Amino acid sequence: MSDDGTAHARSMVPHRTQIHQHERVRWIGCIEPPQSSGIIYLANQCNTHEYKPVFVRAGSELHCYVASPSVRDQVRAAWSLLDYGRLETIQDDSGRALNRVRAFITTGLNTLDHLPPNLLFCRLGSFIMATRIARLLREGRLSIRQAREALIRHERSRLHLHFRHSSRPLMPVHRGLPRFSEDDIKIVLASGFVQMAFVPDLQLLAVNLPWGPPLANIYGELLCPQFDQTLIVGGVGSRRVDLEPEGLFAARHLAAAEGAARPIQNTLVSHAETLGITVSQGTLRSTHGSIKSRTSKPLPPSDAVDMESAYLLQFAAARVGCLHYVMDSAHTGMSLSATYYNPEWLAWLASKSTRAKNLCYATVLKLCGESGAESLVEV
Repeated sequence: MSDDGTAHARSMVPHRTQIHQHERVRWIGCIEPPQSSGIIYLANQCNTHEYKPVFVRAGSELHCYVASPSVRDQVRAAWSLLDYGRLETIQDDSGRALNRVRAFITTGLNTLDHLPPNLLFCRLGSFIMATRIARLLREGRLSIRQAREALIRHERSRLHLHFRHSSRPLMPVHRGLPRFSEDDIKIVLASGFVQMAFVPDLQLLAVNLPWGPPLANIYGELLCPQFDQTLIVGGVGSRRVDLEPEGLFAARHLAAAEGAARPIQNTLVSHAETLGITVSQGTLRSTHGSIKSRTSKPLPPSDAVDMESAYLLQFAAARVGCLHYVMDSAHTGMSLSATYYNPEWLAWLASKSTRAKNLCYATVLKLCGESGAESLVEV
C-alpha cells in the first residue's frame, strides 16, 4: 500500500462501491459494536480496534455505530478527505455511548474494596502481556528467547483478530505460557471497550485507554481525582524530524487543542533513564481528531500530538507520568498511512520483540516497584 495519505481515512469508512446508494446516515452511540449480518466492512482493515465505527445497512439508510462523537467526526473527516460525496445525517445519537461509559466506569470502581494509589491508562491487553512476561522472566520461568517468541506470537495474532466478527478475549494470547490467576491480575470490568484490571502487587488499576476528547474527559473526570498518581502509555504522532516511529517521547509540557501549554513534572522520565531507555522530551498537544479534512486549520506548535493525554491529565489530583511511543512522523514522510495502517509495515513491526510500547510498560513497572522491569527491557 503506497503512502498516499488516505490509508488511515479508509480505516474509518467502507469501500465507496459498497455504499454508493447509502448517503443517509443514522449515528448510534455504543460501547460495544453490534453483531449483525448486515455489517459493511471497512475499506482498510489494518489496525482495526474497538473504537472504530461499525456500518450496517438498514434499507436505504446507513446505521453507523460509534463510540463517541469523536468517532463520528473522524468518519465525516474521512468521508470528506476521500471525496465520498454527500453524507446526510437523519439522526445523531452518537453521544448515547457517553452516558453508558459513565455508568460502566462507576460499576467497575464499585467492585473494588479499596482504590490503589496508582492509575494507568494504556492498551490493556498489551500491558497485561508485558507484565506477565516481566514476571515470568523474574521468576526464571521464561528465558529471554522464549519471551521474545511469546511477544512476537502475541503481536502477530493481534493482526488477524477483528473485533466485530470474532470473540476477542480481554486476556492476550499466551500459547504455552502459564495461565493468569487473580493473584496476578484481577479483571474488574470488561464491557466492550470499557475495560479495567487491578494488579495487586503493583497497587495499580489499569484502564483501557479512551479514544478522543469526549471519552477522555469522562474517564479523567471520574477516575483521575481518586488516585495519588495518574500514568499514561499510548501512541503519538511526531512533529519533529529527529523523532521517528518507534521512538519514545515524554511530555514536559501539555496542551489541549489550541490552548496554552502547561508544564508537568513527569514521574516516568527518571525511571526510564534508570532503565537505560532513551526518551525524547518536549511539548505534547492533544487534538480533537487525527484525520484532517481538507479545510482543517494547522495546529499550534508542539513536538508530538495525541488525542487524549491533556484531556485526561487535566483532572489528575497529584503526580502524573506519561510516556508515549511514536506511531508516525509526517516530517520524515512516515504518516499513519505508511505505518500503523500499512499491512507491510505492521507485519514488520509484529516481527520485532523489542517494541517501544514494551519499553514504556517496563518504565511503568519500574515506577511501581516491579523487579522484573529490567528483564523486560532486555527482550
